[in-house]
Amino acid sequence: MLDRSFWAKSNKSSSDIAQALESTKRYPDNDELRLIIELADNQQASAILFGYQCGLTPSDVVSLTWDRLNIDFEQEKREFIHVEAVRDKTGVDHVIILNPDILHFLKAHWLASEKPSTGWIFEGYKGTAMNPRNLNHFFKELSVKALGEHRGGELMFKDLRDSFNEVILDSEVNEEIKDILMGHARASAKGNYSFITASIMRIYREQIFPKLAINGWALKGKASEVDTLKKAVDELKNALAHVESENSAYKTRVDALQDSINNAVWEFRRMEALHSVQMGKLFEKGYLDMPIDKIVSIEEVEEYLEEKYGDNR
Repeated sequence: MLDRSFWAKSNKSSSDIAQALESTKRYPDNDELRLIIELADNQQASAILFGYQCGLTPSDVVSLTWDRLNIDFEQEKREFIHVEAVRDKTGVDHVIILNPDILHFLKAHWLASEKPSTGWIFEGYKGTAMNPRNLNHFFKELSVKALGEHRGGELMFKDLRDSFNEVILDSEVNEEIKDILMGHARASAKGNYSFITASIMRIYREQIFPKLAINGWALKGKASEVDTLKKAVDELKNALAHVESENSAYKTRVDALQDSINNAVWEFRRMEALHSVQMGKLFEKGYLDMPIDKIVSIEEVEEYLEEKYGDNR
């Protein structure tokens, strides 16, 4: 009869072998998500990022409404916005942080939907909320197109929440922050304490989001670069316009000065011609051969000085 420990050892060895042979589930990483997002429309991209960057399940995503987010996309300047929520599945407090990626695609979806203020963000048939199964359907379809049949066929929408969880673990934040972002029930000793949203936002922005960032962040960066370049071009255009205006004023002044010079030159030439003609006539009549007092009398000189200068002579 075999000792019981034989069967225990045998079962343990068998279990170890089976576990070693079992393939470990690999959740989609950031590079794969970038490829998938490139093929998605704005609504699909928004839904996928709610799963990947906020850790929402399909049922969480389809329950979102525009009034629940309460964002004025035309006036909003913040890059990170928190939404306090309660998970339908667990009834636990949950903080959803909207980041530049999500806001980029969500605003585009909002504009395409004619700027709604209420209603389902992900709308289904006849004004109802989208069926959670539809999220998995389009996500798998996009995954296969982006990653191929083998890898894409392995993925499901709910895997995005696990990817989010792995990034949080990789960011080495404390367990309480992880529970709040994942919507998990906190330990009873901590569950009675409120949390500081600003601290959670800062940790998410600095430690977690950089590992989750997708195309929207890059597009926003490019848009910012374009805005800066446009501003510089506008300033240069204004400077050139100012220079052109000054040049025009200078040209007007130079033209006026040139006209004055031309007039003065012409007046000088006219006087020179008058003098030349007069001198010619004087020589012709022989006046210059006579003594000066024969040409002009002293009385005429005195009379001229009196008229010209009066008592000031």
